Amino acid sequence: MREISLRNRVSSPGGWMGVFGRLVLLALISSCSGLPEPGGPRIHEIQGRSHRSPYHGRDVSGVVGIVTFTGKDHFFLQDPVPDRDDSTSEALRVYVGKKVAVPARGDRVMVFGRVTEYYPGGKKTGNLPMTGIEATAVDLIASDRPLPAFVAIAAGGRLPPGKIIDNDSVGGEPENPATPFDPAQDGIDFYESLEGMLVEIGEAVVVGPSNKYYDAWIVPGNDGDFGMRTPRGGILLREDDINPQRMKVRVEKSHWCNVVDVLKGVIGVLDYSYGNFMIQPMGKPVHEDRGLKPEVTSLRGDEDHLSVASYNVLNFSAVAVDRAGLIAAQLVGNLRSPDLVALQEMQDNNGPLADGGADASESFKVLVSAVAAAGGPSYDFLQINPGRGEDGGQPGGNIRVGFLFNPARLKIVRYREEKEGLPPSPSRIGVGLPAFQSSRKSLFCEFLFGSSRIFVINNHLSSKFGSPPMYGSRQPPANGGFDRRVAQFGEISAVADRIATAVPGAAILVLGDFNEFPFEEPMKSAGAGKARLKKLSELLPLPERYTYNFQGNSQTLDHVLVSERLAAGAEYDVVHVNSEFAVQASDHDPVVARLKLSR
Repeated sequence: MREISLRNRVSSPGGWMGVFGRLVLLALISSCSGLPEPGGPRIHEIQGRSHRSPYHGRDVSGVVGIVTFTGKDHFFLQDPVPDRDDSTSEALRVYVGKKVAVPARGDRVMVFGRVTEYYPGGKKTGNLPMTGIEATAVDLIASDRPLPAFVAIAAGGRLPPGKIIDNDSVGGEPENPATPFDPAQDGIDFYESLEGMLVEIGEAVVVGPSNKYYDAWIVPGNDGDFGMRTPRGGILLREDDINPQRMKVRVEKSHWCNVVDVLKGVIGVLDYSYGNFMIQPMGKPVHEDRGLKPEVTSLRGDEDHLSVASYNVLNFSAVAVDRAGLIAAQLVGNLRSPDLVALQEMQDNNGPLADGGADASESFKVLVSAVAAAGGPSYDFLQINPGRGEDGGQPGGNIRVGFLFNPARLKIVRYREEKEGLPPSPSRIGVGLPAFQSSRKSLFCEFLFGSSRIFVINNHLSSKFGSPPMYGSRQPPANGGFDRRVAQFGEISAVADRIATAVPGAAILVLGDFNEFPFEEPMKSAGAGKARLKKLSELLPLPERYTYNFQGNSQTLDHVLVSERLAAGAEYDVVHVNSEFAVQASDHDPVVARLKLSR
């Protein structure tokens, strides 16, 4: 019989006679069966078939398992002998704090403490809870034990659902005891059934590029019925397909992962943080670079065609000199120097610094100079400063929209007062309106392309800030900022309708970052007004309609809408240069349209 040591004790229920009795029992169990049964509940009993443990708030004694993963103040404990119910996890998180030492991986231990539901970041974050034990004592049974078997997330093992995150939470609460627990259909239930367990993915495809924290989003190979894939290897967010197969994994700092890259041999513990299920890696997966390249558009302006682009440049200012060259290279090389560029997220001259006022002329000049240095046209720019601190965005940045335009191809038409029912040109739309309070205003301007008039509204609607996590404790998650975006677009549409009334057959262009999917309002019914606006994204095959990647979901937030006159013969392209790549000039992909307008 091997010698058994007791460590990490804080309290000793039953006194030293109780400790001695447990020591003898542990030694006998360890030497005879290798499967200790000291009388405490099994881990799958604590986990139960739900998001909240049936033991929540209760003290438990003698919970036995193998230590699989350790942190500074916690570890994961897994039962090496699972039950026959895939709905119940065989692992949980044990929090030890500073009073109890963290055991080593491979230790077989017995845990005493209270069962809790731990919300990473706090319950107010909207995160799901993790079942665990706040330990008062951890007893060592044996060291250097084999780890439990890894669950393969693959064909032949277990695969997550392919479409639904959750569709049956009672009262919108997955934790509600009345909520059905259905791992075969609901993504959050599937991951809950593997919470804290050792998992492996033989071949994972990257669907969301690695970020500054070295987190990438993956799906388990091509084994499942996993929704609509983009032509470049991503996975498309759709109204009826939220892609619950997405998981987050931390990759090596030496590797930048782009979409469609492959990670082979992903192994680790299934954890949850920042609203996402993630694999805490226990080894180094093999990274295969699949060679994804930035796109170059084929659309260019000519004698009878105007080329326009919309580009959210991610809080660009004069202090972001390093990014000026990157953005300029994209405008010239990948977008082919559009005649008109609608920019969003332009900041004042000193960026997020609090002093210096709200003027952004230097920010635009830096970008204009960078374009010229990259071999592009000598753009002019148009912008109107907001009131300092009035238009939201990054604090101190005084965010706004603006235009770059080629003066050899376009001329501004200026009028200070309303004319023919049209707003002044140029002018900001939304000033003083409740829908635009503390939000960036839209920018209207009339241009001349030869003798053709074109009326342009550049927009950056309210963000989705405030949306709870997709894998969160409220289902379905609310669409943050929805009401404001609907109201803002209502005001913008009213201006477009006024233009259509004042100038029959007008060439109207409404574009920008609308922060909304095409299947949600206000984009869903954008063409209902007198201007009869058409979404040019509908010219593309569905799998190609995406401008942004959020947590592995390729999705559309940027749109170009045109009146019927411009819709005839229009061409459209999303130029994928950022959203699929770990190294980005911005987090949005720009869009380009070619519009027929006789000069």
